[in-house]
Amino acid sequence: MRAPATLTAQRLAPIVNINVIRVEYPICQERMPISVFSQRSASFRPWLMPWPCLRVISCLPISLLLPLCLAFPTASYAADALVLAAATGAEQADAESVPPAPTTKKYFLKDSSKDSLSRAKILIEAHQEDEAVALLKGVMATSSQPQSLAQAYLLMAEALSGKQEYAEAVNYLERLLSEFPNSDLTVRARLLLGVAHTRLGDTDTALSILSDARGQAADVETKRAALYLIGETYAGKKDSLRAVQAWIEELALSPEEQRSEPRERIRTLVQEQADKKTLLQLRDAYPTTFPGDLVLIRLIELHTNRGEEHLAEKNIRLFLTHFPTHEYAAAAAEQLKSFKAKVKSSQYVLAAVLPTSGHLSAFGAEALNGVRLA
Repeated sequence: MRAPATLTAQRLAPIVNINVIRVEYPICQERMPISVFSQRSASFRPWLMPWPCLRVISCLPISLLLPLCLAFPTASYAADALVLAAATGAEQADAESVPPAPTTKKYFLKDSSKDSLSRAKILIEAHQEDEAVALLKGVMATSSQPQSLAQAYLLMAEALSGKQEYAEAVNYLERLLSEFPNSDLTVRARLLLGVAHTRLGDTDTALSILSDARGQAADVETKRAALYLIGETYAGKKDSLRAVQAWIEELALSPEEQRSEPRERIRTLVQEQADKKTLLQLRDAYPTTFPGDLVLIRLIELHTNRGEEHLAEKNIRLFLTHFPTHEYAAAAAEQLKSFKAKVKSSQYVLAAVLPTSGHLSAFGAEALNGVRLA
């Protein structure tokens, strides 16, 4: 004997609702969301849709099943539907009682090349080049990322340069430039390549590479670095004029708070390395601007020490004309006064009798012209 529909419905009340059902009408089948079926059942009229016209294929939710069973408690399909719902609901309840399988986390192999490159950079800054070289070789052997490889080549060149292995450094830098010509590290690589060639004694190649780096540099800081290295290379070649010219260009690109360092380099070169020929060239190249003032001061000192007071006086006058407000102007003016006083105190009266006629008249005329010229 079948249980009354109301009691069966009470036993099925804890069943968890399902989200999608499939209903079958006499002339069609349709799969719909439960919300749509709920809306349709809200206006359900039993006399228009008797139970035999609706066969439950999947478990109906209690919110729909209960009113249908109450509306047709004696229908032959009502008890069957409740039994089917009970069986399906029990399966769902059992399934929900089982704890869900732990979510499997997907772990992706992390590219550790960035960490290795950062570590290598720290080692290079700490002058631990051997450890950095070993680490970078591992990166080159395992990494396939172009940016990581380019940076590894660059850092390897820095480490090898720190070990004074400049030939090997050149090899890695040339690999970087050939394999990754569009890398944003190429300009920096050229700077290091220029330094390496300078250390190897190939200054002409170094100057060519550094000039290319200056032309390709997109930012002011890189141009300043290139000009600094160009000046250093010229200074190493004893070409003080071109060294000063490079550093003057660097000075023009430097902010005010960073100009003291290139000015000091120029000052040292003018006072300690430039010979007289270079000083005269610099005087003509920078007559009224820096380092023209330093050059004139150096020439005044040089001529004074050599006893060439007439040349010293000439440069003093040039200095006072072109740099009247310079801090050295007062000392230069005092030195000029001392030169004039010395000339006056050293004057002597000379008398000479020269023949102006006779066979010695030619000699007398030449001697007189010589005195006048003196």
